[in-house]
Amino acid sequence: MRTHQSTLLLLLVLLPLLAAVAAAGGGRRSLAGEWQPIDVSSTHVRELGAFAVGEHNTEAKTLLSFRGVVSGETYLPDPTRYRLVVEADDNGVVGKYAAEVWEQFPRRLVSFKPVA
Repeated sequence: MRTHQSTLLLLLVLLPLLAAVAAAGGGRRSLAGEWQPIDVSSTHVRELGAFAVGEHNTEAKTLLSFRGVVSGETYLPDPTRYRLVVEADDNGVVGKYAAEVWEQFPRRLVSFKPVA
């Protein structure tokens, strides 16, 4: 009987707390997380873009030359996942590529595809 009362008391305390946390997020945020835009001019994001092109070159045996990051986003609440659109030069032809990089140790290129 005492366990039942303790559980009920715990629920009565936690439910309003959980409701307040959900309301603070404006009701927009899901528990699964969401992608948020990032500042593509930051040094860190440029490093991630250069890493993506370099890794792609190694894996695909290509000679793309990194030019910059056009757009990007990171996955919250885990800001170690990035989706980037990078520009790279392929023997004089500049193209855009969608890259996904995970920055958990070790840093890893998850995907790299031309943007149509």
